[in-house]
Amino acid sequence: GSYPDPADGVMQASPDAYEWADFLIKTAGDFGGNPYQKELLSLQKLVDQLGRREVAALLAKPGDESYSTAESELADKIPSTLEGELAALQAKVFSNPADVDIIHARMQAFHLPVTKNIIKAVKDYNYNSEWISFNPENFTSWIRLATGQGSIRDAQYIIHEAIEIGELLATDGFDPFMTEKAYSELPGGQQEALGEQFGDDGGLYDSSHLVALEYEYRFLARQINKLTGLNLSFRDAAAADPDRREPAEKLLAEDGVTVLDQAPAYRHKQVEMVKLGPLAMQTVQLPG
Repeated sequence: GSYPDPADGVMQASPDAYEWADFLIKTAGDFGGNPYQKELLSLQKLVDQLGRREVAALLAKPGDESYSTAESELADKIPSTLEGELAALQAKVFSNPADVDIIHARMQAFHLPVTKNIIKAVKDYNYNSEWISFNPENFTSWIRLATGQGSIRDAQYIIHEAIEIGELLATDGFDPFMTEKAYSELPGGQQEALGEQFGDDGGLYDSSHLVALEYEYRFLARQINKLTGLNLSFRDAAAADPDRREPAEKLLAEDGVTVLDQAPAYRHKQVEMVKLGPLAMQTVQLPG
């Protein structure tokens, strides 16, 4: 998207913050039968009143390197209503039991061995735990699946989160479903220790996320191979994905160097597959 010029007196927020602002502006009307349309329309109206830059400033986190004093001062002038509206939306997602049944049916139609308990675990982890921020990409996938739509990208999302949860559950003493309230009631030292265990470089999130990336791209490779007759590996699929750089950077890294940037074979795959990636994602739909 287009970002404000830093020279205009308000420094640019992080790309994630602008993604949020764009999401709030456009998502309300994107999906037919959206069970969260009322809340999203309320957010959209608020965003229209505040402006995209102001929303991005509010959503940027003070700890982000890109967060500036100017943005902090601007955010102080914005009503706290936006944060309240976001919290209300997240609470409604978590309290709507119909989502789990609908998404489970969609995943079964795609011949994926995903149980209702797994879908519920993804919901608990993404929308009611201390550990995961409410994120527009995940929520958009959740809406598509919960409204009987969904593409291969949305199935990838469920697979990724399920694998990540499984990795976290295998760690003694760590609860991936700990709520914000339960976390807030822990002694300060325990909060700090758990936060470091999960979020530090090389911590539980990094390691579980890497395993989840591999499994979701194994899934994507299988779907593209069925569609095209090719024989892609999960690394090929990551290299070819035109929409996401992170999987290639993490799954193709050797000694801190991304193979995609260094190896002619992977550069070739990216060039050859860049058109196939979105084609496959649009074509391999969940059966209706």
